[in-house]
Amino acid sequence: MMVSPAFTDTGFFNEKDSEPFKQVKRLEPKNVAEAVLYAIDQPINVDINEIILHPTY
Repeated sequence: MMVSPAFTDTGFFNEKDSEPFKQVKRLEPKNVAEAVLYAIDQPINVDINEIILHPTY
């Protein structure tokens, strides 16, 4: 399974307070974790191959 989250507030990027990034919407790590848990909690006959996550604007 491929998980492709958009900009996520993980602390990986220190630029979140710099000017270009102040207005960027971010996902929370919990959002990504819940999507993955949803995918792996499906019945054996359901295969989720890809998850693409974007914050709502």
